[in-house]
Amino acid sequence: MRTEKTFLDQVHKALTGRDRGLDTVEWVPACWFAPHDGAGVREVNVLDALERAVTSILRAKPQAPNAGQAVYNIFIRHFSALEGVHPTKNRDGDSSTPITRGTYLRTILLLPYLKDLGVTHLHILPVFEMSEARVKGTVGSPYAITTPRRLDSTVVEVGLGLSAEVQYGALVEASHRFGVKVIQEIPLRALAPDSGYLSDHPDWVYWIRRSKFDEFRKPSFTADQYARIATAIETGRLHDLPIAEAIFRNLIQPTPDPSEVRLSATGYSSGGEDPVVPAPAFSDWPFDDHNQPWTDITYLRLFTNPEFDYPAYNTLRYFTPQAVEDQWLNEGVLEYITTTLHHAQNVLGVDGVFIDMGHGFPQNYRRRMREAAPDLELWYEDFNEPPLLITDDIHLGIPEKPGSEWFAKRAVELDAGTSCGVHRCLRALENHNSVRAFATMPDNQARGIWLAALMLPGIPWIHSGQEFKASIAINAVIGDGSGTTVTATPLFNDHALPWNDPANLRTATRHALRTRARMAPLYNESATWRGRVFGEGSALAWHFIGENGYNHRIDVLVNPSEVAVCGRHPTELDPVHLAAGQCVVFVRLGSHVWQLDSERIGEEFKEYAGSCR
Repeated sequence: MRTEKTFLDQVHKALTGRDRGLDTVEWVPACWFAPHDGAGVREVNVLDALERAVTSILRAKPQAPNAGQAVYNIFIRHFSALEGVHPTKNRDGDSSTPITRGTYLRTILLLPYLKDLGVTHLHILPVFEMSEARVKGTVGSPYAITTPRRLDSTVVEVGLGLSAEVQYGALVEASHRFGVKVIQEIPLRALAPDSGYLSDHPDWVYWIRRSKFDEFRKPSFTADQYARIATAIETGRLHDLPIAEAIFRNLIQPTPDPSEVRLSATGYSSGGEDPVVPAPAFSDWPFDDHNQPWTDITYLRLFTNPEFDYPAYNTLRYFTPQAVEDQWLNEGVLEYITTTLHHAQNVLGVDGVFIDMGHGFPQNYRRRMREAAPDLELWYEDFNEPPLLITDDIHLGIPEKPGSEWFAKRAVELDAGTSCGVHRCLRALENHNSVRAFATMPDNQARGIWLAALMLPGIPWIHSGQEFKASIAINAVIGDGSGTTVTATPLFNDHALPWNDPANLRTATRHALRTRARMAPLYNESATWRGRVFGEGSALAWHFIGENGYNHRIDVLVNPSEVAVCGRHPTELDPVHLAAGQCVVFVRLGSHVWQLDSERIGEEFKEYAGSCR
C-alpha cells in the first residue's frame, strides 16, 4: 500500500475538493480518449476527466515501458490547447478562433494516447519563467528564460490553487507511471536580457552600447574568408579560422560593475546617456547566415580569453582551440549550467535534459556537464557532422528538406557503421525550428518519405502533430521563403493543433513503431544496415536493408522522386514498381514476410502474399 504523498496525490486532492460550480464544458478531440482513433469532438468537463484520469493512475500499477525507442516532442501550451468553439475540423493556427491554452495537467489526459502510439520518451520544449522584456508575439518565447529554476506559471489549471511546480511534478510522475521517460529541454546557452543573473553576474554575457543595439548583427566576412572558414571546418583545421572583423570586436564593451547594473523595461543596463546593454544573440548556424538577431536573448560567455572576447561563429560553435582552453573557462557560467542539470535531475525529477543549441558546448564543458549529473540522460541539439558524442549522449541533427539527397546521406552514414553513432541519433524530418514536411511537398511524397525515415536506424523523433499532418510550423522558420513570421507561429502565440484531420497517420505510426519494437535487434549496434540506389533510369530511389544474422531483416524501399521507378523486388525475382513518393516496407521474421505500403497508409502490416526467395 502506498504511503508516500506525491504531486499526483496533491493534484487528486485539489480535483476532488474543487468548487465544481466553476467547471466548464469544452469540445475535446475524440482521439484523446480510447481507442484513440475516433473522429470529431466530444463535449467534456475537462476537470472531471482529469479527476477520473488521476484517480485511475493512482489506483493502477505502474505500466512497463513500450519496447524500443520513440520520442514525441511537445510544447505544453500548444499540445493540449483546445479551441473554444465546436469545430467541424480543428483549424491549425486559426487566430480568429478562441483558444484555451494547454496546461501541464491537460497533458496528463494525453498520456494514454502517446502510450498507445508507441512513445517511450516525452521531449518537452522549455517550460520556464519567460522574459517580460522584448517579448515576441502575444505570449513570448519559451527560449527567452529568466531562470531555469522557476517553471512557467501560465500553463497551470488556475482554479486548483496548485503551483506550477506541483502541476509539472504531477505530469512527470504520471508519465513515469505510464512507463514514459521525460526529457526536459533547457536553453543553457543563453538568457533573457531581464534575467536576474545579469544583475549579480554581468560577466556572464557580452555588453554593447544601447545606441548600437538596433544595428547589431553577427560579424560578416569577405567571400574569400567564407571559403577559408568552410575549408577549415571541413578539414578540422580550426586554428585557421579567421577572427571577427575589428569593427565588430570593438562593439563589445567592458563588463559593467554589478553595483551599477539596473533593470528597465527592455532588460538590464548600466551607465548614463548611452548605457551598455546585453548584446542580442543571433543564429549561429550556418556561419554565413544573416537573418535578424534574436533580440529577446543574449549569449552566455563561456570563456574569458581576452583575444576572443566576442560572440561569433568561432566562439559559439566552431571553436578556435586557443579560445576554449581550460584556463579560460568562465567558472561562474559553468557552475550555473552544472547546477541547473543537477536541479533538473533532483528537483524536477526528469530522466534527461535536451540541451538547446547543444553544439555550442565544446568537449571540456560537456565533460563537466556529464560529471555534474551522472544519472541524467543528456540529449544535444547538435548540428556537427559527425556529432560530438560523449559516452551515452543522444544527438538531434538538422532537419533537412527530405528527398533523394537526404537518403543518400543516410546511405553513406549507414555504410560508415557505428563510427557515426547512428543508433544514438534522433531521426526527424521536421522539428519545432523547421517547416512542416506535409506543408512543403505533395501528400504522397510526404507519406512515403515519412514512413521510410521512421523505419531507418536511429531513434524516431516525432514532432507533435506530425502524425496527423499538421502544416503550421511551430517557430518562425529561418530562410524558408514561406513568409512565416513571429506573429503567426505557435511558439510565440496561442494556437491549437488540427487533431481531427481525417487523413491522419496515427494508425500507420502505431504500426510502424510497434514493428520497430518487435524487430529491436535490427535497431542496435550489432545490426548491419546498408543503402543502395534502387531502380533504373535518372530518378533516384533507395533500398535500405537491415539484418542481424538471426533471421531478422527489414527492407525499406522508397522513391522520393516525382516519377515512378522500377527495380528488383527484395523478396521475389519479379520487378517491383514504386510510384512517385511511394515507400514499401518488408519485414521478415524467418519465413514470414509482412508489408506496409505508404499508398495504403491506413492498413496494418499484413502478411505478404508473394513467395520468398
